[in-house]
Amino acid sequence: MTRSVGTAALLVATLFALGCDKKDDSGSSAGGPSAPKDSATEALQAANAESGGRLFDKSLTKKACELLSPERVGETFGIPAAELRPIGAVGCTYQWESKGAGEPTRLDVRFSTIQVHADVATAKQWFANATKGMSQGEVKDAMAAVTRAAKEREEVDTKAKEKTVDLVGGAVTDAAGPGGFQFESVDGVGDEARLALSDGALWVRAGNLTFVISAYHGPPAPKPDLKGVGLQEMAKAALAADREWVKKTLSKRREDASKLVAVLLKALP
Repeated sequence: MTRSVGTAALLVATLFALGCDKKDDSGSSAGGPSAPKDSATEALQAANAESGGRLFDKSLTKKACELLSPERVGETFGIPAAELRPIGAVGCTYQWESKGAGEPTRLDVRFSTIQVHADVATAKQWFANATKGMSQGEVKDAMAAVTRAAKEREEVDTKAKEKTVDLVGGAVTDAAGPGGFQFESVDGVGDEARLALSDGALWVRAGNLTFVISAYHGPPAPKPDLKGVGLQEMAKAALAADREWVKKTLSKRREDASKLVAVLLKALP
């Protein structure tokens, strides 16, 4: 899995989780004016009606690899389940490479950022915020503010922790790239779905559930040409090569992720 595909979705989620346009449980902006009670009630009723009132239990957030099992992933992409080993540290991840003399093929899957919101209206608001898109400059400014706020927290009480906060902030900005974080809508997937153009991850809402799925099944990425590139520039060159590969395979990533979402939604209790 390329670095951009493996990290960008998680880093974007971190950005919003730390407070960029963060919403409280009522669906209104944190610190901002609340909508009139009758309007909020009407919005909630409309949102629930639109999704058929699909309300999922919070226990789903701890069942990533159970829901996206090796059997389901293998059946989707024609790979023996016995050859798939889920990694469940954060969400559920699969990495697989073909063996043999034929054309090399790899599979990269990541199911992450799984959240069960208080109600459908809150999920809709969170989803709108998380996939609204940001330019590179907006990402940089937002991360500067988030980094400052994070360092003011009591638990960030050592230089090492402050350095970690800086590294996360820098990683988000680097992952954004020149185009920032941009999304396009994908029809027919869940109640709402948007594709992140920076890494090919598919952000999905189904009722009060939101999650992110990345999937790619095809030829491996070519190794980047790093000849003549200094050590300090290698990471940037590798990341640029990742972005170019994602761009070339974006339609395949949309297709593969959409297939997995269909399988996953059928498996939801």
